[in-house]
This record gives sequence, C-alpha cells and structure tokens, in this order.
Amino acid sequence: MPEKIMRPERKQVSGAVRTLTKADAQLQRIVDETAAAKAAVLQAYDNLRRKGVGKVLEGIEIDELNRDKLGIRVSLLKNAGYTNIGQLHGVSPYRLVSINGIGEETAGKIARKVQELALHAQSLVKVRLDAKDKNRDANEIVTRLAAMLQTRQITDRASALYANHAELSVHLAEAKKLRSGLRWAFSSQKKKNARVDTLAQLEKLVDTGFADEAQALNEAFTKTKIKPDSRTAWAQFEANNAPFYALLEQVAGDAVSQKTFVGLPAELVEAVEAFPLDMSLMKATLRGYQVFGTKYLLHQNRTLLGDEMGLGKTMQAIAAMAHLATQGKNHFVVVAPVSVMINWMREIAQHSALTPVKLYGDYRQQIFDDWLTTGGVAITTYETISRLTLPDDFRIDMLTVDEAHYVKNPEAIRTKALMKFAAHSNGVVFMTGTPLENKVDEMVFLLGMLNREVARRIAGMLSLASAPEFRQTVAPAYLRRVREDVLTELPDKTEKEDWCIMTPAEEATYKRTLQSGNAMLVRQVSWNTPNLEDSSKAARLREICMEAEEDGRKIIVFSFFLNTIKKIQDMFGEKCYGPINGSVPANRRQEIVDEFTAAPPGSVLICQIIAGGVGLNIQSASVVVLCEPQWKPSTENQAISRVYRMGQSKNVMVHRLLADETVDERILEILRDKSTTFDAFADESAVDEAAKTINEGKAMASIMRSEREKYGLEETGEPEGGPVEPEE
Repeated sequence: MPEKIMRPERKQVSGAVRTLTKADAQLQRIVDETAAAKAAVLQAYDNLRRKGVGKVLEGIEIDELNRDKLGIRVSLLKNAGYTNIGQLHGVSPYRLVSINGIGEETAGKIARKVQELALHAQSLVKVRLDAKDKNRDANEIVTRLAAMLQTRQITDRASALYANHAELSVHLAEAKKLRSGLRWAFSSQKKKNARVDTLAQLEKLVDTGFADEAQALNEAFTKTKIKPDSRTAWAQFEANNAPFYALLEQVAGDAVSQKTFVGLPAELVEAVEAFPLDMSLMKATLRGYQVFGTKYLLHQNRTLLGDEMGLGKTMQAIAAMAHLATQGKNHFVVVAPVSVMINWMREIAQHSALTPVKLYGDYRQQIFDDWLTTGGVAITTYETISRLTLPDDFRIDMLTVDEAHYVKNPEAIRTKALMKFAAHSNGVVFMTGTPLENKVDEMVFLLGMLNREVARRIAGMLSLASAPEFRQTVAPAYLRRVREDVLTELPDKTEKEDWCIMTPAEEATYKRTLQSGNAMLVRQVSWNTPNLEDSSKAARLREICMEAEEDGRKIIVFSFFLNTIKKIQDMFGEKCYGPINGSVPANRRQEIVDEFTAAPPGSVLICQIIAGGVGLNIQSASVVVLCEPQWKPSTENQAISRVYRMGQSKNVMVHRLLADETVDERILEILRDKSTTFDAFADESAVDEAAKTINEGKAMASIMRSEREKYGLEETGEPEGGPVEPEE
C-alpha cells in the first residue's frame, strides 16, 4: 500500500505562490514596458521609412507607368494634376476610375504598377538618423533607443528569466489547487503526487534566488528607465552612434543585407545562420552582419576574417570568445602587433564580461604560468609567443591573430611560433583588413594553417582571384565584407581610438620631457623620440597607411606640431604631399590638394591641423589620422570635415593616435567631461563658444604634476605651461 501523502499547509503553499506570482509580475512589467518602447521605435521608424519611400516616388515621373507599354494613357493622369508616382501612391482604383477616360481595368493596372514601384523603393530606402534633422520621428527613435541602451542589461536578463513564464504559470495554477482541502480530498493519488512535486519545484525556484533577482531587476529598472531628454539623447548618439544603429536594426528587424553573403554557397549561409549563438556575456549589441560573422567563425572553426577596416572584426572575435565562455571554455589567446594591444584590452573589458590579461613585458613568463591555470583572454604579441612554450597536452580554446598578414613569411621566427600555437588551438581566427584576393600566394599560405584542402584548391586558381568560382572555393575558410555593402544606412564615418603602448625609448623620452616642464614637448609624446623606429604612434601610422593603400584609399594626417609633421614627411618620403601649414599661401594650398587628388592610392597628405583644417575640400582622401588629441573638439571636427563632406564617395575612417598612460589619456578625460556638459546644448546659439574653451595652461599644469608624481619625478622650477611652439 503506497505511503499516504500529507497535504502541504495552506500557509506554505500561499507563501511560494505569492512570492513567485509577484516575481513573475515584476518581470512581465519590464518585458511589457520594453515591448511598448520597441513598438514606439518601430512606429517612428516606419513613419520615416514611409517618408523616404514617398520622396523616392516623388522623384519618379508619371511617364514611368508606361515603360512596360501597359497601354496606360498617362496624359489623362497629367490632366487630372498627377505629375509623379508619389502623388499616386495610396490612391485607390475607385478614385482613379473617377478620372474621365480611365476604366476599372486601367485603374487596376495603374494601382499595381504604383505598388510595384513602391515596393522597389522600400527595398532601397534606409533610415538614416541625422542630428541636423531632429524631426519628431527621429527624435522619438533616438530618445527611446537611448533609454533602452541604459536598461539593456536589465531588460535582457529579465527577458531571459521571463522566457519560462508559460511553464511557471501552469505550475502556479497547479500549486494553488493545494490550498483547497475539498479538491485535495477528491483528487487521485497521482494528481496529489504531481501537485506536491510541483510545489517542491516552485520552492526550489524560490531558494535559487529567482524571486530575489526579479525584485532586484525591477528596482534597477525603475531607477534607470527614465527616458533621457532629447538633448542628452542626441549628444549620446553623436558621441557614439554605433550602439544606437545596432539596437535599431534589432528592433526594426531589418533583414541583413544579402551582400553580407556575397560569394558564399547557400547551404553554408543556411548552416551558419542556424548556429545557436549565446550573447549573454556580451555587453554590446552586434549588427546583423557582425552576428553572421561571429556565427561563421564559430561554425567554421578555423577561419580567415577579412572584413574591411571599420567593420568590427575585433568585436566579432570577442563575441565568438564570449560564446565559447558560456560553454565552459576559458583559455583564449589574442596575438597582435604591440601597437594595438591596448585596443584589445579596452575593447574586451568594455564590450564583454571576459577577463583580458596583458601577456607582455618583463613578467610575461609569470603571467603566462598564471594564465595557464586561471584562464582569460591572454593578449600578447608576435615576438612574445616565440618566447613562450605551451605544455604538450594543453589546448587553447580559441586563438585570434590580428593583422595576420604579418606572418606571410614561412621562415620567420614569428611565423613558426604562431604555427605552434595554432597547432595547440581548438579554434583559430586570422584577421586582416587587407584584401588578400590581390595576393593569392599569401592567402594560400595563411589558409594552409587553417584549412589545407581549401589552400590546395585555390593554389591552382591564381588567375581567377576575382571570379565567382574563387569566392565559392575559399568560402569555407575566408569571409570578407566591405563597408559600402553592409553599412548602407549608416553615416559614412567611423571613428576609432588607436591606443599605443610606449616603447622603453619612448618612455625614457617622455620622462625627460616631463622633467623639462615644457608642455608642448610633452604633448608630442611618441613623436619626439630621437629615432622614429622607437615610436609606437609612427608604427601604427605605417600600419594604417599600408592597409589604406591595399584598400585603394588615400590618407590625410593632421598634427598641431611642426616637428611632428616634419618627421612624418621624412618617414613617407615620395608618398607625401604637402605639408600644408600656416606659412603656405592659400593658392599653394589648393595646388597641393589638386596634386594629392591626382595621386595614386596610398598617398599621404600632411597638414597642420590649424591650417589644413579650414577652407579646403579634400574628398579624395577617405582615411583621416589625428596624431595627438586637440584641446578643442571643434578643431578636430573641422579637420575631419575637410574629408567628410558632400562629394565624398567613400566611407571615411578616422584614427586618433593615443599613447596609453600618458597626457593623451588625461587630456581625453578632460575633453570628455567638458563635452558631456556642452554637447546637450550644441544646437542652442545662446551658448557662447568661449564658455566651452578649456584653460589649457591650468589643465596641462595639473596633468603634468600628476604624471610626474606617477613616475616619481621631482618638481621642476621651469614654467609648467612651457613655451607655446610658434606654429603659424
């Protein structure tokens, strides 16, 4: 005889049910309010899109109706006042029949043709947000997205917990039946057992902290959900619009551009898209093409990611590592040039929950030994890995190799070291923005470390690098997209901070200049080393220019300092045009620009930022490099505007060269604090430009005192502001 089960006390049942019902309602509130915000964004987005379609249709003359010789008497429509397709969009066939001479059949033809043109226009129109056009719908989108970005981590977690709402509701309904003694008495033993088991599951859910987490999320959401005011939201958008567009794409459900998949077999695209990607450890929202790229890296396992610069190869690699971390993997390695190590450190910390570990310098072996045990993302250099030895049975969960074209020489020490690391890796991602289709022999070598079969097959196709057959052949191991294909709705400008680690020679020079008290010399950090071979900024500039040349682009380099300009001029030699500085007459400046316009890709125009940043149109360049931060953001913006303006046919890439743990970092902090205050009022003429000006002398004196303290240097008796270099 089965043991008799006692009915749980009503108080016990009510406590669990009440606690979980409240938690479920709290999560539902977050989910519902988020859904309402998304609906508002989507409505405003659709409004803008419809307006865009309307403008396209208004540009199509009414005669287009008869392009296919449908027998439509366009003259009758013109007589009725219709001159373009936009005027006909939305007009019903019933209304068209009222026009003298147009019957039902013709009205139907007109309506169908207009709808066909409207659908085509809709496929072309992309919503583009612009701070110069803060219309009602754009304002709604930006302010809503700003609020959603503030609460994104809260709402994502709440949505994940609420995913089990339906199952929880069923369990709660069953548990409630335990409160009725009469129902218990007339229930079968099987139902009694099931309901008691259900209560036990609910109590276990309470014990695991489900209700406590729901309460905490609800409180956090209440505190942070306030929609930012319009000025603040637009200031955030202008400072960094990438997360806004990524979230908008997610909310609006825009299909990923088919050009994302150009050259890939349909079956491979289908398999990659079906890959179950876990983004729970990512703090950033990826664009659709980046999601596909991340899935591709994971699904294909050993790949060469060749996306053009500015498309976020780093973000895709981080997302792939973050996914693997959710699966219990924890040993990742990033190999990169020393000039971009800090970029990797910052990007990983900012955009994911992964732990970056700088594996570089005097204590590299100790750091390496610790990493072998504790894991994380070890970020190191090509030179460092040649000095490290992995245990025979050790496996790296994912190896990422930035600027992979650095290892094109199979006999080089760095290449041999990398091959050993790749042999110990379960997954490998090579990254390069260089279009390797132009150097198939290099591609064959790189792919040989990833997929020998693909490398073998393309080795015999050297003359077919631009043919569809070639793209199909390399598809299992090589993915490349260009900005013009996948960022068609974004503003044509991408800005990037390139953080550089000082070499020992740079650091020694930096300390000497700090001790001298000359602020102008201190601001020339990295460029004032006796030998530019020791300059981390110079090394990064060479890399940027090399990649730009490979992409068929020209470069414009800005600096405030004449000494820096002279060194860069000597560094690039015949590739250089200019410099344009304060001593160059206006007519000669234009001649230099004309010569640069006629020059081949890879050419470098050098400008003093206070001279070349005003009055010139330099659309032939599409890569901008700023050698040091300027005290006035308007100075940088004016310089960038020389390139990023009407007539520019390419997306513009802006690089800011910054030396890590130097005055560059401190100046940037001050500028950001200042910008936060004033950007919100940037559209109000009442704000005096002078009020935005930072007292450079006082700020620099404070920064230099702090920097000297950091290095244990003595106070100098010389003026800390230093003599201002005569630049004009």
